[in-house]
Amino acid sequence: MKALTLAVVLLSSAAALAQTAPTKAADSVNIAGGAEFRRPPPPGHSTPHPMPQPVPQRNQIVVDREQMERRIDRLEKALRDAMSRTRDAKGRDSIRNAMEELDKLSEYVDDAAPLPPVVINQPAPMPPPPPVVRPISDQQFRSITQAMVRESFPREKLRILSQVAPNENFLVSHILSVLGQFSFSNDKLEVVRLMRPTLLDPQNGYQLYQAFPFSNDKAQLQAILESGGRY
Repeated sequence: MKALTLAVVLLSSAAALAQTAPTKAADSVNIAGGAEFRRPPPPGHSTPHPMPQPVPQRNQIVVDREQMERRIDRLEKALRDAMSRTRDAKGRDSIRNAMEELDKLSEYVDDAAPLPPVVINQPAPMPPPPPVVRPISDQQFRSITQAMVRESFPREKLRILSQVAPNENFLVSHILSVLGQFSFSNDKLEVVRLMRPTLLDPQNGYQLYQAFPFSNDKAQLQAILESGGRY
């Protein structure tokens, strides 16, 4: 932004010098804004180039290189037009000095390091929602219980249940329905032990106590429910 402002100031000063001649000789010409452009040195003397000074971080800006170069080219053309129309020698010298400074600005823009890539921290992706767990379908549960009914002995009924229970999710109502196929407490406790690991509503386990008339069986039932079926 400072470079662009300097170029505009140069163009304004050159236009003013093209219309009015200076009133007295001077070793240097002061342009509006305090910028000073000295006359070129005598032949045989080189123009000293000041060492570039580090620019504070707060004064650094980001500009488009191509747009900046196009504007410098337009300013340079305008100064050349002013040079061709100015007959005053001192005015021509001032415009020539302005053009030299504009050339330095163009070189500065050409040599400017490219802007490093900006890394934007993307927000972490949201974790996928947990899978929806649903109880066994009525059709599938009916198919399992019908297969158990066809068996005559409790051992065979439990064999079928042990094969399907780990792969399905049950409710307390499902356990109560299966318990109706068994007469002995040990078999009923085994049913609860097999179905408890995939029970979706253990908070309703109190409903199972009605299937066990004896206190000892109720105590074992409580242990199975609290251990998740590992008792």
